[in-house]
Amino acid sequence: MKKWFAICAVAALALAFIVPRTARAEYFAPGQEERLEDYNLTYKTTTVSVGEEVGEETARKVNSELQHAAFDNLASVNAQANTLAYTDQRAEGSYTQEITRQTPAFVSVRCARRFSVEGRPVYSDATGAVYSLTTGERLALGDLFTDSSDYLSIVKNEMERQLDHPAGLEDDQPFYLTDTQLVVLCKAGEQESMQRQEHEVNIPLERLQGLLKEEYR
Repeated sequence: MKKWFAICAVAALALAFIVPRTARAEYFAPGQEERLEDYNLTYKTTTVSVGEEVGEETARKVNSELQHAAFDNLASVNAQANTLAYTDQRAEGSYTQEITRQTPAFVSVRCARRFSVEGRPVYSDATGAVYSLTTGERLALGDLFTDSSDYLSIVKNEMERQLDHPAGLEDDQPFYLTDTQLVVLCKAGEQESMQRQEHEVNIPLERLQGLLKEEYR
């Protein structure tokens, strides 16, 4: 019973991240690990940053977004961690930012979360973002393409081919880029199910060469 309580508590904690947070204050040193050890949860945060060689203002904007994402994540954990105080099952979690690709035009970042109870994985998910290194702004999926309508059929077909019951594309659809793939983060599962989870849909860039703007190929 205690084990199931711990697993449910961690699942509830993880689902709490879906709720947007507005707390802004903390600073995480890029490349260093920051640990939260409270109640029965050990939580590790690892962040990344871009250097000022991309421009001071651009670096400030991008790094501010990455810092805010990390702090919002930790604030959610801190707010929910007391649910684990009522079990003797030890939980561990992590939030890790990783630069998946960087060019003079953009930087792509993948953010992953993992939770385990007594060493057994119980929850994981990921999200991603691509930032312009010209403006520092976060890019939408359609910004990568010469015609924002042409890519939709390819992306949707890949989602349907790789997943069962994928959710539709949204205006703020999370994604990231690697040297060889566009990775779209998409929820999948029965519409009425509480178990809809985030999945990574991998699309080879070579399939998109005629559609991608030159700087994203």
